[in-house]
Amino acid sequence: MASPSTSTERRSTALRRGAVAVVGGILLLAAGARAHEPQRLTSREIVRLAGTFGPPGATAKIVADVVVVAQGRERTLHATDWQVYALVVDQNAPLAPAPARVTLQGTRADLARIANARPEQRVAILAERRPDRSELFLLAVDLCPEE
Repeated sequence: MASPSTSTERRSTALRRGAVAVVGGILLLAAGARAHEPQRLTSREIVRLAGTFGPPGATAKIVADVVVVAQGRERTLHATDWQVYALVVDQNAPLAPAPARVTLQGTRADLARIANARPEQRVAILAERRPDRSELFLLAVDLCPEE
C-alpha cells in the first residue's frame, strides 16, 4: 500500500490546525458574550425621613426611632415621617422595613448640619438607598428652623 504524499499530510495538518483555531475562536466568542451579559438590576429607593433628635411635640406621632450616624456621631431620630419610593421594583420582592440604624453618606456640610442639629429642630432628609443596606446617600437636607 502506498503511503500518503507529503503534500497530502501538510494539507491534513493545516486543516486540523484550522479547525482547532475555528473551534477555539468560537469558544472565546461564546465566553466573551457570556461575560458581557447585562447585570441584574439592583433595586434602589428614595427615602424621605423626618423627625427630631429631641422629644417630639405633643401632637407628633412617632413612626420609628432610628439611630442616625453622621460624621461618626450617633443620635436617635424620633421619626415622624418615613416614606419610601422605589426606583427599580422587583415585583416579587417584599418591601424592606425601615432599618433601626442608618449611616449617612454625603457632603461634609450636610453631614455637619445633621450632626449638629439642635434637639428641637425638625430634620428632613431625602436620600437614596438599596433596600438591603443601611447606608443613606444624602440628596437633600432641611432643618427647621434653620438657625
